[in-house]
Amino acid sequence: MKRQLSAQEIINYYIEIGPILEDSVLSGNYKKGNQFTKKSIDIFKLMEQDLDLAKVVLIELLNENNIETKITAAAYCLSLKIYVDKAVEILKTIKKDKGTMIFGFEAEMILKEWKRGDLKIY
Repeated sequence: MKRQLSAQEIINYYIEIGPILEDSVLSGNYKKGNQFTKKSIDIFKLMEQDLDLAKVVLIELLNENNIETKITAAAYCLSLKIYVDKAVEILKTIKKDKGTMIFGFEAEMILKEWKRGDLKIY
């Protein structure tokens, strides 16, 4: 990343790609979702270096309506050890909701890996 992104730019990025990622999971078109991987990892690395930035961004993303955006934000929170209680609550809610389909399984696996100490974002 050539320049530091602002918190709002990061929030907007995840709000924009959330529905695309959700659709790629539901349709099985992972190539569509994979195109965002490098930038997402770069942004996560930026947040690892600046927890104040991460706190501003992630609290907003945890409150988004898009399920994939919430799952991503929750996983980032667990990895960064911020907003852990809220992230766990969100993932447990998604896991229990029978209408979330594959996303419930994704939430369950994130929780499982986190509890084992094996949650890795990249």
